[in-house]
Amino acid sequence: MSQMNRRRFLQRGVAVTAGTYAALSSFEPLVPRVRGANDEIRVAVAGIKSRGGAHVNHFQGLEGVRVVALCDPDKQILEKGVESFKKKYGPAGAAIQGYADIRAILDRKDVDALVIAAPNHWHSLMTVWACQAGKHVYVEKPVSHAIWEGRKMVEAARKYNRIVQAGTQHRSCPGVQEAARDLQAGKYGKVLWVHCSVLHSRAGIGRVTEPQPVLEFIDYNLWAGPAPMTPVMRQQFHYDWHWQWNWGDGEMANWGIHYLDDVRHLLGWKDVPTKVVTAGNRFAWDDNGETPNMHFALMDYDGLPLVVDIRNLPDPQRKGGKSGAVYLGARGGNHIQCEHGSVRIARGGSWFHDNDGKRVYQYKGNGRPVDVVVEDSLRNPYFKASVERSRRTVYAG
Repeated sequence: MSQMNRRRFLQRGVAVTAGTYAALSSFEPLVPRVRGANDEIRVAVAGIKSRGGAHVNHFQGLEGVRVVALCDPDKQILEKGVESFKKKYGPAGAAIQGYADIRAILDRKDVDALVIAAPNHWHSLMTVWACQAGKHVYVEKPVSHAIWEGRKMVEAARKYNRIVQAGTQHRSCPGVQEAARDLQAGKYGKVLWVHCSVLHSRAGIGRVTEPQPVLEFIDYNLWAGPAPMTPVMRQQFHYDWHWQWNWGDGEMANWGIHYLDDVRHLLGWKDVPTKVVTAGNRFAWDDNGETPNMHFALMDYDGLPLVVDIRNLPDPQRKGGKSGAVYLGARGGNHIQCEHGSVRIARGGSWFHDNDGKRVYQYKGNGRPVDVVVEDSLRNPYFKASVERSRRTVYAG
């Protein structure tokens, strides 16, 4: 990758000392100050093909927020995104700019926050760079490609006093929140064991026997970034990187991460398991995928067993990613067995069952869409104060 002036990133990150490291939850529009439109939160979005594209449209529709930059190393996606943005938002979107290189965006003083929807292998480095550059961050799940990277993200957020939020939106589900309070209060007695299950139905990614050419409009150097620029051994360049180790983490960190995070939330766990044994493989098709499509893990949290099974097999009755789970229906969820019954909870609602299997109490409320969570995040008074102080420091210098 070509080098840019990283010293400026570091100097700015040190100079911008405002902010509070906290989870985002709400925000009120800024008070107008010097430089026009300082009453707006200016957002850049990195990775705009799918999830990022949805973020672009949602952010631009929020009062007090303006999307000012888009980033994607695929020239066709970027040009289409910029053109679509200008056409959709007219004069309000006329100033949008597109970039292939995220570092060019981070060098802009008028960007307050970065939304990261790039491939997994970019999540950590973009977050660290953004913190150094004085930007706040919303990063899609999984927060990092590896545990070590995640530690560095936390260290950067704290060192540069930036607010960083991860996209595990089940945390905002009212039903999950209520169940967490009840379980941690011991309402149903001691927790005996937990089963986390995720069932999906996908097809294989196909098989190629020789490296595929990277299309000329994709800057593979920028796309790979911190990951190896190894030959592309997959039919579809975009998305199917999820199932190859250099860039993705498989279904365990794709859909599995939502329900694993639910377990931590429900039981109030703040640390990692004391023991883990895991096994998995790729079954049912011969393709270029590398990550397990059947993945099992047994985790020990100081004597409390957690069984995790991620199953992703073709099923003609469950096309397009739809699935069913032994306990919960759609997609999967968690079974928390307690002394006096069980909480069986998933996206879309749940119940407490007594030990005879009878439904006793319903936990209502769905996991809200990620964009709603982000919208609430922008109303956080900590975020407001941090951006205001950051602007004073940056614009004064």
